[in-house]
Amino acid sequence: MPRAAQFLPPLLLVLLASVTHLPALRGGEFTLDDVALIEENPRLEVHSGADLWRLVSGRYWGDDAGGERLWRPVPLVTYAAERRAHGGDPYLSRALNVALHTGCAWLIYALLAGWLPRRASLLASVAFLLHPVHAEVTGGVVGRAELLALGGVLSAVWLHRRLRRARSGWARAGYAVLAALAFGV
Repeated sequence: MPRAAQFLPPLLLVLLASVTHLPALRGGEFTLDDVALIEENPRLEVHSGADLWRLVSGRYWGDDAGGERLWRPVPLVTYAAERRAHGGDPYLSRALNVALHTGCAWLIYALLAGWLPRRASLLASVAFLLHPVHAEVTGGVVGRAELLALGGVLSAVWLHRRLRRARSGWARAGYAVLAALAFGV
C-alpha cells in the first residue's frame, strides 16, 4: 500500500464519525445518568492527592449507591480531568467519546488488517463505527466506561501481536508492559 494511502482508512473513519455523531454533539446538556454521575457529582472536584484517592478508591456511583459494587477509576478520572480542564462542558465530553469510539474502530481495522484483506477490514470497522447500538455509549458521557474498556482490550491485543513480531528485547519488554497496562483498564 502506498504511504499516502495508509492515511485513508483512519481519515475515512474520522469523517464518518464526525458526520454520524453530529446530532449527539449538538445536544446542549447532560442527560440521564450523566446528570448524577458527572454534572452533580462533587467527588469530581479534585484539588489534592487525597481527593484523587477518594475518587479512584470509591464506588463508581458513590458511597450512597446501595448495593452497587462497580469500581471504574479510569472513567472517573477522565470526568474529573474534564471538569478541571473545561468545567465539564457536555459538548466536549461527548466529543471525547466520539474520538474514543473512532479510535476503537481504527483499532478494529488495524487488528483485522493483519488477518483479512484491507477492504474487508475497513468494511468491518466502518460497520462497527456506524452501527446504531453504539449511539448510547457515544451520546451518553457515562458510556465512556465501555469505550475505555473496549479500547483497552483492543489495544492489548494489538500490542500483543506487535510483541510477538518484535525482534529487539527492549521492544518486546516495552510492548509487554504496554499490553499489560492496556488490558488493565
